[in-house]
Amino acid sequence: MRRRPAFTLPDGTVVDRLGSVGAFSKHILMRENTLVKMPDEVGLHVGCLLSCCIITGVGAVFRGAQIRPGSTVAVIGCGGVGSAIIQGARLAGASAIIAVDLDDARLEASRTYGATHVVNGAADVPAAIREILGDGVDYAFEAVGSARTAQTAFAALRATGTATLVGIAPDGTDLQIPAADFFFGEKKLIGSYMGSGQAREDIAQFARLYLQGRLQLDEMVTKVIPFSEINEGFEAMKSGDVTRIVADLTA
Repeated sequence: MRRRPAFTLPDGTVVDRLGSVGAFSKHILMRENTLVKMPDEVGLHVGCLLSCCIITGVGAVFRGAQIRPGSTVAVIGCGGVGSAIIQGARLAGASAIIAVDLDDARLEASRTYGATHVVNGAADVPAAIREILGDGVDYAFEAVGSARTAQTAFAALRATGTATLVGIAPDGTDLQIPAADFFFGEKKLIGSYMGSGQAREDIAQFARLYLQGRLQLDEMVTKVIPFSEINEGFEAMKSGDVTRIVADLTA
C-alpha cells in the first residue's frame, strides 16, 4: 500500500522531506509532534547540533550499539559526528576510546571529547589497535561513509564485537566482509541512522547533559558565520581544524 505523503502543495505536488526541505531555510513547515522545546539556556548556535550531529553520534552509542560500561571503542572518522560518538562513548563509561582519522588536527581535537588514544588512518588500523589494547575493540563505529572504512571497523573488532555503520555511504556501495568472522568470531555488523533513537526524548535529554556540563557543544562550534559566507564555511569544513561551522540565517 502506498503511503500518503506528509505534505503536498495546493496543486497536489508532493513536498519531499529530509534534505529537500529545510536546509538553509529561515522557515520550515513541521508537524507539531516532531518539535522539541529547548530550554532557554541552550543557545541556538549549539542547540542546532542536537538535532543532527549529536543525536546521530551519541544516539548510535546508546540506542544503536548499546555499549556496556568498561567496553573498548574505536571511532573511525573524527569530524562532527565522530566527535559526538566519542562523547557518547565517554558518557557510556568506555574504558578506552581510540580515535582514527587521517588528519592529525582532528585526532588532537578528539582528545578534548574523550579519546584516550589516537591512530592515524594511514596506518594498519586493526594492527595498531591490537598493539594498543592487546586485542581488538568491543565496539567500532564508522563515521565516514565508505566501504574501506566500514571494512576497517569490522576488522578492528575482537571476537563477539559489534561494528556500527553511522556514515552514509553513496548509493551502490558494497561491502566485502569475511563470512567466517560472523560464525567463528560471532562478530556483528549493524547500521544506525540518525542515532536509532526517539528524537523528541533524546534531544531533550542531550540538552540537559549540555546544561550539566557533561556534553560538550560549545567546543564543537569552531565558528559562527553569516549566511552570506556559507560557501566559505563549506570550504573551511574540509580542514581538520574545524569541527562544525554554524551558519546564522538571520545575519
